[in-house]
Parts: sequence; structure tokens; C-alpha cells
Amino acid sequence: MLQCVSPSDFDIVRKYGCAVIDCSWARLDNTPFNRMKTSHPRILPFLVTANPINYGKPYQLSCVEAIAATLIITGFPNEAELHLGKFSWGHSFLELNSELLEKYNLCTSSEEIITAQETYLKKAWQEKLDRLRKLVVANAKAGKCSYIRVIHEHFLDPPGKRILADQSEILSHPPYSPDVAPSNYHLFRSMAHGLADQHFRSYEEVKNWVDSWIVSKDDQFFRRGIRTLSERWEKVVASDGQYFES
Repeated sequence: MLQCVSPSDFDIVRKYGCAVIDCSWARLDNTPFNRMKTSHPRILPFLVTANPINYGKPYQLSCVEAIAATLIITGFPNEAELHLGKFSWGHSFLELNSELLEKYNLCTSSEEIITAQETYLKKAWQEKLDRLRKLVVANAKAGKCSYIRVIHEHFLDPPGKRILADQSEILSHPPYSPDVAPSNYHLFRSMAHGLADQHFRSYEEVKNWVDSWIVSKDDQFFRRGIRTLSERWEKVVASDGQYFES
């Protein structure tokens, strides 16, 4: 069983350094992990990404984020900042994960890291439920119609369902809508790659960048997107409302 990176790995990182597997998150199933030999394999605990492609998503770190997290947890914060400093968004990774990284640094083993992770996630989820419950109850007492009326069961664990059972209607429904905008598949995906390492200071800069990006695409780019629409629609219908990887 793989262990989590922890401060107990300090000597290993000091002597051998650290490395990450550079692969696409969309192709994990095709990555031959079993053929990759290493004497000290490790996984990272819960952290949130700050890179422009997957900003705000849990676990899906870029290579530099993974290396930086490993260095910080094992006791090499200066080296971590050196790597992150090469990216305009690097400081955001430290800001988003400051509380978690501080907790992980106080651990002494992989088991303690896992415990710290689970405690943090449980507390964060409970705080979210408490805020939601207070809002619903306050609106009910004031005779107002709460804007939180229907909640997807996908987002609630059993305790959450019990807490909100009296105030809300739990909707059994797929977490992802089958009515997916075609632009999500073609235009926005390509645009996301173009936005990597971009930094905007005003609305005008954003607008000018988007305008110039669209102009830079030739007719074939848009024709290709239109031709694949029918394939996308067929896949959505065939999935019967279930989530699938495009």
C-alpha cells in the first residue's frame, strides 16, 4: 500500500531529491504505473490546485505543485518557493493550501497525515452544512422563501441528508446535466490551454485577449468543432444522463 508523503521523509528527500510522474490527468488509466520502479513511492494528501487549467480542483496538481507540496511537507520550504516562483500563479498555491500544509507539517508519519486530512475535510464539510442549515432556518423563521430549496443528493453525505431533511427537498438527479454546452468541448477547452500563465489586471485586458484569441483561429478550427457536435450529442444521449469523460 502506498504511503503519503510526510515529514518523516526528510532524509530521503535530502539524499535523493524528489520526482513526479508527468502524465495527463485525463489519461491516468493508460499510464503504466506498475512499470515505474522507485524505492520510495509516495502519494500526496488532499491539496487544492492553483494552476490556471485546474484552478480550485482537489488533488489534480500540476508537476510543479506536486514537487512544491512534497518539498514543503518534508521540510524544504525555500526550495518549494524557488520552484513556484517561476510561475505567476505560484504564490496562489501556497495561499490556497496554507492551512493544510501547516497541519501536515505538524505530523510525524504517513498515518498522521491521513488523519489530519480526514479531520480537515470532515470539519470543512460540517462547517458548510452548518452555514447552509442556519440560512435555511433563518429564512424559514422570517417567512422568506429560501433560495436553497432543492439540493442534489450527490453533494450530501448521510449526516447532511439528516440535517437538511426537514428544511429542504433532496433531489435524486445526476450531478452533471446532460444538456452540455457544445462550446465546453471545443472552444473553451482550447481556450483553457491558451490561458495558461496569463495574468490580467483589468476587464479590458481580458476582453482584448479573448478577442485576439478568437481572431487567431482559422476557419478549420471552427469547422472541426461543428463537425464533432453530432458525435457529442450522440454520446450524451447514449449516456442517459450519466457523467462521462469526453
